[in-house]
Amino acid sequence: KQIAGIESSSIAQEFMHDFFKLVLGTLSLPIDLPGTNYRRGFQARKNIVNILRKLVEERKASKETEVDMLSCLLKEEENKYKLSDEEIIDLIITLLYSGYETVSTTSMMAVKYLHDHPHVLQELRKEHLAIRAKKKPDEPITWEDYKAMRFTRAVIFETSRLATIVNGVLRKTTQEMEINGGFGLNFFKEKSHKKINIC
Repeated sequence: KQIAGIESSSIAQEFMHDFFKLVLGTLSLPIDLPGTNYRRGFQARKNIVNILRKLVEERKASKETEVDMLSCLLKEEENKYKLSDEEIIDLIITLLYSGYETVSTTSMMAVKYLHDHPHVLQELRKEHLAIRAKKKPDEPITWEDYKAMRFTRAVIFETSRLATIVNGVLRKTTQEMEINGGFGLNFFKEKSHKKINIC
């Protein structure tokens, strides 16, 4: 809703249906054949792009002001760099995709690791209470306060390292090479993050 106002509109169901197919497609083997999740993911992305393109066109034609990220991206006078419609659409898809499940899964794993290591939880509490003690009861945490939370950031980074949300990355070589038949390689980050002998 905050990104493109999609949640409250009639296109929400269609969008979410295609979005789930897109996510499933990115998590599947990169085999582009009819009927595979990979192919369905590509088709779903095309559908999402069409939905967002219509939304962008409607927003440009409308005189009503929405309060969301899409409206901010479309305001030319507020943007130092003018983004094309395609760039705006890609940015929205990237934001939605990168926020899907990653935040909730990382938060869940942080709770699990803090439960397993009570001394770390105690240190985290100590840091937070020290910052809270310097503030009035109703005073919010600021960006400067967050930057001062060194231990908190270390816990977040370590959680991200141990509980890798992204299973692997797919890459293409920049020059031709053959590895036993030339099939694509999938690098599993989770395994490398837990082995100390891998540089």
